[in-house]
Amino acid sequence: MLLPIEGLSSKLADQERAALLAALRYLDAALGHPTAPAARILALICILRADATGTARLSRGLLRALRLAHHSDLLLAVLTDQRWLHVVVEPSGQRPGPTRGGVPVRIADLRGGVALPGTTRSARRHLLDRTVRLLTHPRLRATDEATRLAALHPAADPGRTALHHTCSLERPP
Repeated sequence: MLLPIEGLSSKLADQERAALLAALRYLDAALGHPTAPAARILALICILRADATGTARLSRGLLRALRLAHHSDLLLAVLTDQRWLHVVVEPSGQRPGPTRGGVPVRIADLRGGVALPGTTRSARRHLLDRTVRLLTHPRLRATDEATRLAALHPAADPGRTALHHTCSLERPP
């Protein structure tokens, strides 16, 4: 079930819309078709949080706000199995947990940083904030990940509807 949420696209400036649309299109191309919507949301957050080396820290609070904390290890495993990202191992050789500072991950194919049109680091942080606010909108809070992800598409591309974009969210028969 998709919920039409009035005004989502008006919450994003034109540059933010273009950057969000570029990130969503990149994910459609980079991730395999049967990738779960929750993993796609996590990948989107990684892109928006990544620094110039493609490294991002996923804090427990952010994952909790997005309702992804309870299965974040599974989602990270899905993205790791696809070789889209890997968890950064601490110098001690241990895999870090989601404690102080969050879990550090590196996006495998983004050497030189994330190329989003017209975005600086502070602009990406602002876009991350807007994206999280959209994903946690009160009308979307109780919905599943597929619905929340589909709601981002018309926010990024107001000329198209969420129904138009759900084809990339459906699992093959």
